[in-house]
Amino acid sequence: MRAAMLIGLLALVTITSGQNQVPSPPKGDWEHTLWIDGILAAIESIEVGMSHKELDRLFAPEGGFHGGEGDVYLYKQCPYIKVNVQFTNDGKISRISRPYLERPNWAAD
Repeated sequence: MRAAMLIGLLALVTITSGQNQVPSPPKGDWEHTLWIDGILAAIESIEVGMSHKELDRLFAPEGGFHGGEGDVYLYKQCPYIKVNVQFTNDGKISRISRPYLERPNWAAD
């Protein structure tokens, strides 16, 4: 009887212990996940009030017409990552969008 209770308890512990585990990302994608995390941290370091020069450390202007949402800037390490930026008259950032993915103008054709 005691052995049956012990086996039942071990089975219960084994079943419930697997329910609280956080699944790990696929091994092939983990390096990409870490790369994107680093990119987001770098992009989030750019804030309203910073200078145009500070923005230029990480981003380059895309050029072309974009219609009133501000100037579009490409992340220098990956031009598919963009932000829209508006500036004050003295060249300070007054608004920066969340980063988004889009093909650069030169790659759209």
